[in-house]
Amino acid sequence: MSGSIHYFRVPNQFWYDRLYKMKMAGLNAIQTYVEWNHHEPEPGVYNFDGDYDLPKFLKTAHDLGLVVVLRSGPFIDAERDMGGLPYWLLRNNPDIKLRSFDS
Repeated sequence: MSGSIHYFRVPNQFWYDRLYKMKMAGLNAIQTYVEWNHHEPEPGVYNFDGDYDLPKFLKTAHDLGLVVVLRSGPFIDAERDMGGLPYWLLRNNPDIKLRSFDS
């Protein structure tokens, strides 16, 4: 049985606790999104520290015996601005058009 947790919405000091509680609730798998906007806030500038330390989150889940379904996007549809896409995409690529009602 699987459950969902958005690691980037939980302070990293609580990851073990939350994952442990999911395991104790009978889950053997979790799914999480990877939000591009957090991990590459500017082109070529990568952030995998603190609350965005994805390798640490994945290791914590592994150490608890949880299977992880990683939902990498790029559009994550997790009630995030622009679906988790970085804002610089529009700034640096003026030909990109956001979807609208216009044809």
